[in-house]
Amino acid sequence: MRTASALGLRRLRQLEEEANRAPGDASRQLLLMQACNQKGHAQIAVRRFESGNYASDEAVVKEYIRALSLTKQLDRLSLGMLSTAGAGGAEMAGGALAAQGAAA
Repeated sequence: MRTASALGLRRLRQLEEEANRAPGDASRQLLLMQACNQKGHAQIAVRRFESGNYASDEAVVKEYIRALSLTKQLDRLSLGMLSTAGAGGAEMAGGALAAQGAAA
């Protein structure tokens, strides 16, 4: 019999495969990010979003912010980035990474 954690990891892998097959589908990216955040793997959601390789929309950006909060990295996000991030995740991720580098 499989444990709940094994089933959870299996589901995460399935969601990741689906999201990888559809990198331009923001809804698939959102499902994966939500699952990562719910299952204690928020750092994966942060890295995935910041890669800039996957589609993003407002819901994905919100889930990214949630992941930053869960990983205690919310201070990496500037309010200025939020107001100018209408173009999507790749721009925002670049800004987040640049802001992190500038703060170091």
